[in-house]
Amino acid sequence: MDTVFNNYLIFTIRNISSFIRWHCLERINPLKNKKILVVGLSKTGTTSLHGAFNVLGIESIHYPQYYQLVGHELEFKWHWRFDKSRAFSDIPVIAFLDELLKKYPESCVIYTSREKTTWLESCRKHFELPAINPKGNALRLKVYGCPVFDFEKFSNVYDEHDQMIRERFKDHSRFIEIKLEQKDKWSELCKLLGVSIPSVNYPHANKYQTKSIR
Repeated sequence: MDTVFNNYLIFTIRNISSFIRWHCLERINPLKNKKILVVGLSKTGTTSLHGAFNVLGIESIHYPQYYQLVGHELEFKWHWRFDKSRAFSDIPVIAFLDELLKKYPESCVIYTSREKTTWLESCRKHFELPAINPKGNALRLKVYGCPVFDFEKFSNVYDEHDQMIRERFKDHSRFIEIKLEQKDKWSELCKLLGVSIPSVNYPHANKYQTKSIR
């Protein structure tokens, strides 16, 4: 996590002038009051997209931990930062998607996706150990059905989640899919958000080579 934060910090410092410019433009964007929900699973480029939001001057929360563990169940816990911020990403969004859509029904929805084989291998590495606290394990159980990587369960979740997202948002007026493998991620994103394409490269966090899982 420290490495990811440091890389993001370096990226932000290098592009500080661009960030200031886009942050000012965001204030006059006619779509600025529409929330942005990122509904992709872990390891599908959600951290990179969070970095892209920051480049565009959009207040973004990656992995919003606004929920509490009651017994063995997770409950959504509202926080004032949901109203203050605009974009939200990673699996807490998936775990509490119904609550967020009920509060913000006109949200822009972005589905970050990835080829299944490399996704499974990335998850195998990322979820090799349990979370650092019971609340984190409860979130994994809610989304993936297990606290550590299980090939069959993760594979099923991938398929079921993909089908659910495509069916649920097939008629949504402000829905796009951003694939991890696609080269040009700025064009569709900026079109959705009603902004010009920035002159900096799209962020790429957590980049490493993966091998096919057998």
